[in-house]
Amino acid sequence: MTHLPIIPNWPVPLVLVAVALLAACGNDAVPDDETNPVGGPEAARIVSPEELLAGANVPHLDLSPMNEAEIRQVGIGPRVCDFRYTTSGKPVLALEPQSAEGEPAGVAKLNGDLLALDGRVADQGYLLTAEPIAITLVPDGGVAGLDPVGSDQLEATVVLTIEEELEVGYRGYFQCTE
Repeated sequence: MTHLPIIPNWPVPLVLVAVALLAACGNDAVPDDETNPVGGPEAARIVSPEELLAGANVPHLDLSPMNEAEIRQVGIGPRVCDFRYTTSGKPVLALEPQSAEGEPAGVAKLNGDLLALDGRVADQGYLLTAEPIAITLVPDGGVAGLDPVGSDQLEATVVLTIEEELEVGYRGYFQCTE
């Protein structure tokens, strides 16, 4: 019977490798909207819906995180409500519940560009459009009786629709600030 030579200390290096691998799996989570923080972001520009959709792979479009400067670039505020995928993420949709014209106005970032949206209150929530793009935001409990200034963070649903090419829903958090 042949015996394989046993190296008396072979488990020690194996244990050290296992510990090193587990340590690399630490809980240093990067916020969902900062996956590539190297280098400064390009300034998003405000475009028409036609320009935004020209050459875009519509079935793969998603709402993208925006910073405060991008939201203000469209001219909404000072009272701003936003929708975020996570409680600590950046806004992917922002709106002013009542603009100077009396109706809601908003902004979303799609395909790296900003899209100004006209809005109205409808069916328990807000309908924001820039034809052929429509975004519906419905806070849990609706908007009736919602104080848009300093409201608590509410769970909400957003649906992005682009004609018959795309309809996608998101769950996240809605909050208004001043």
